[in-house]
Amino acid sequence: MKNLKLLLLSLVFAVLFISCDDSASSVDANREGNAVIDTVYVRDTISQVDSVYVRDTISRVDSVYVRDTLKFRDTLRIHESAAKPDSLKSVDSVTHKDTIKISDTVKVHDTVTVYKDALPICEGRAYNPQTETCIEDKIYDLCGDKPYDKNQQICDSAHAVVYGVFMDSRDKKRYRTITIGEQTWMAENLNFSASRSVCGGAVYEDAYLKQLVSAADCNVYGRLYAWASAMGLDAEYDSLAANKIIKKPHRGICPEGWHIPDNEEWHALFDAVTSRNTVLGFDEQMKSDSLWSSTYSKPDYVISNPGLNTTGFNALPAGRAAIKNGETVYYEGSYDAFFLSADDFDYGARFEKVTFYNYMSFYNREFNGKPYVLPYAGNGIDKKYFASLRCLKDNP
Repeated sequence: MKNLKLLLLSLVFAVLFISCDDSASSVDANREGNAVIDTVYVRDTISQVDSVYVRDTISRVDSVYVRDTLKFRDTLRIHESAAKPDSLKSVDSVTHKDTIKISDTVKVHDTVTVYKDALPICEGRAYNPQTETCIEDKIYDLCGDKPYDKNQQICDSAHAVVYGVFMDSRDKKRYRTITIGEQTWMAENLNFSASRSVCGGAVYEDAYLKQLVSAADCNVYGRLYAWASAMGLDAEYDSLAANKIIKKPHRGICPEGWHIPDNEEWHALFDAVTSRNTVLGFDEQMKSDSLWSSTYSKPDYVISNPGLNTTGFNALPAGRAAIKNGETVYYEGSYDAFFLSADDFDYGARFEKVTFYNYMSFYNREFNGKPYVLPYAGNGIDKKYFASLRCLKDNP
């Protein structure tokens, strides 16, 4: 009997011990399971520039006091494990006064709330001043520091140039356009198929046609036109002066609303470009920054500075062409760009009535002391040579 009492007493103590131990374990477990999340006070404004993600969750966030502007330039990664995956959802505990700029990616997996007053507002919409601007209550994207409408314009970010877009209703071809000064030009050579025209850009190993290096390409260089064909005149004006019958602006084969520029308009372009930038040469600002050769077949020529296309005009070295014995012969591809002018002239009997037209040209070398030639009345090129055509928009 005594032994039975001792056995029962032992069982009672064992039950009490296990119960106490489980209770303590439960308390500890509750302590471990409840993540402590302290309040985050941000006294300055948070301006979010790049994407914010939460890759891992935070079990404990200690108090953070931000008094001045913070700039995060490197990637922030949070690797700690989380007791509660949704622990970054507090909104009321964040206040904003100044700006915190996050330049690089901050990766977080949970919810991040961005207040509207953290970014400037344009007609009720927040916008990012680093990539957008507000003009007359409308948000525009920025191309460099220039506003543009991405639904109607094209940004060339490499040159910070904004292009317009125009479609020729005759063949549905689209062209970039550029406004320089008070003029709006096609920023590409015309590529309208017309009689006595050929694709431009054929390149030979030197200026004397010894070996073809690359074929002509209308999609890149547009077309080269005989002067009378570009002007929409009969072929007889290849050998006759037409200046007395031309009324300006003269459309020629340009699309409706556009015309072939004359000498005066080419000079107005020159004045607008050189007055806007007096440091760079006219040719540097106008020529494309690619496709031009950096050498010339005659070594005694001085090679000009490469094109930078800062104006967006994008003059391409399409060269010239002529028809000889029924075949197309190309000259100076990758070396020269020749553009038609609406003005022509006739030297008369001195040249057996060979007729010339004025032209605007660019070279990859110095020619008579300059890497370009402006059109003027006693200087021209024989009408047998085909050249590129840039159409100029009619004044409203």
